[in-house]
Amino acid sequence: DRGDSEFFSSPQLVMYDKTLKQVSSGYYHTLILKEEGEVWGFGGAAENQFKNGGKREPKPFLLLKDASIRAAVCGGFYSLILRDNDLLLLTG
Repeated sequence: DRGDSEFFSSPQLVMYDKTLKQVSSGYYHTLILKEEGEVWGFGGAAENQFKNGGKREPKPFLLLKDASIRAAVCGGFYSLILRDNDLLLLTG
């Protein structure tokens, strides 16, 4: 089980899925975009990067599902999600 709060000095399997389209990391959080428009997040979120009240998420969880999502990227303490209609969503 990799869903604990420990830090690891070697790579760990987080998600295996052939539909992964993009992965982006901030300082303490990561976003994964799948081809069908699912955005998954995990990691620290003290600055509310996941819009979940700052709760730490040690395992990937479904943050948003929308077929129109074309990109999901992390900044240091924020997350950006871009839709096909050029609508930009920001959290953090």
